[in-house]
This record gives sequence, structure tokens and C-alpha cells, in this order.
Amino acid sequence: MASITWSAFRDGHIRPFLDDVDIADFTNPELLLYCTWALDDFTLWYPRKRQMTLASGTKSFDLPEDFFRVDLVQWKRTDYYWKFLEQIPRRPGYQFPSTEVDEDSLPVGYWVTDDKLYLGQTAKVKFTLYYLAYWPTPSGDDDTIVVPRWARQALTYYASAMALLRKSVGNAKIRQWNRKEDSGKPTDEPLSPVVKYLLEQYKQVISDHVGVDDIQIYYEGRG
Repeated sequence: MASITWSAFRDGHIRPFLDDVDIADFTNPELLLYCTWALDDFTLWYPRKRQMTLASGTKSFDLPEDFFRVDLVQWKRTDYYWKFLEQIPRRPGYQFPSTEVDEDSLPVGYWVTDDKLYLGQTAKVKFTLYYLAYWPTPSGDDDTIVVPRWARQALTYYASAMALLRKSVGNAKIRQWNRKEDSGKPTDEPLSPVVKYLLEQYKQVISDHVGVDDIQIYYEGRG
């Protein structure tokens, strides 16, 4: 996956895009914040795919900091034989089986709460957790942004929209001292339609690249 440093993305994508707006208004830390928001929102549409091993002999596991949600929990016995655990619906009064599991049987399922994943019973085998993750966010100029190359355009639209939104709100605050009929709300500020348009373009770029092939609702071996 192509990567680009934060400084190169900021100065080569976001700042040129905002060139017609008083660019001196936007500090590097401010643009970094808007890029972070863009990456977090992008996760909702196109999360990063990661995996980790769930060791045997326990039934609770700490989830990584970039965890967004579970994709699947897989037990792979051989290259040709594997199964998946189902997520357990948390219902009042539900009681887990008291029987233990062995190397040839599986826990009844899993559930996630806060920053942990739990199995219904202690497993005697290890599992692989495939999970959807937040995209890493940069904190310094040399840190990299690792989204797909096509997503850079989408992130530019979103970060620029947030920058203009801040400027729009600021302009509206200044206009509050005008006469009542001319006083400002963010929706009255001329930049507001631009913000809306940029967010629409952000979603359009994503929809052009994210299709049904990226959403897998059935996995062979489930059950």
C-alpha cells in the first residue's frame, strides 16, 4: 500500500487545495487535526484490515488500540479445515454452557465490550482474530499516511472542508455585530456551500472505489 509522509501530504495536497483561501490562517497543527478527523471518518467507510492471534488457555483478550470492530474469529485446524465463532448476543438471563471445551470442540462464541474480547468458554486452541481497524494517524512531519493511493483525494476534500468550516464559523462570529438582518450564522456564510460540496465530493470518491466486493457477509466454514 502506497504511503506518504504527513508533511508531503499537507504541503502537496491540502495547502495547494486551500491556496485561494487566506492560507496563513491554517497552522500545521490545525491541519493535522483535520487530517486526523478525516482518517477517523474514512475508517467508517473503508476500515483497515488487521489480524492478531488469540492464545489458548484463556477466555479474555485485550484488544489493540486501533481496534474498530470484529471482522471474524477463526479457528484453523488445517489448511482445509477451519471454523468461525459467532458473536454472542448479550441478553438478560443468558447462561453460558458449563461444559469445558477441548481441542476438538469450540467455545459457544464471543462478545466484545469496551476494550476486551471474551470467549464463552476457555479455549484449548488458539484463534485468529481478523478485525477492522482505524487508520494510523500521523503526529509529526515524518510520520506516514498509509491509506490507499486513491484515498488521498478523499482525505484532501474532508480535511479542506473542516478547515473552511472553522473559517466559516469564525466569519459568522464576526458578523454577529452587523445589523440583525445581516448578522451571521454559519449557514449564512458564503463558505458553507463550499464545505457541503467538499463533503459530497469526499463521499463520491469513496463510493467510486468502495464496492460490494469490499463487504463480505458470508464466510465459508461458518457454523
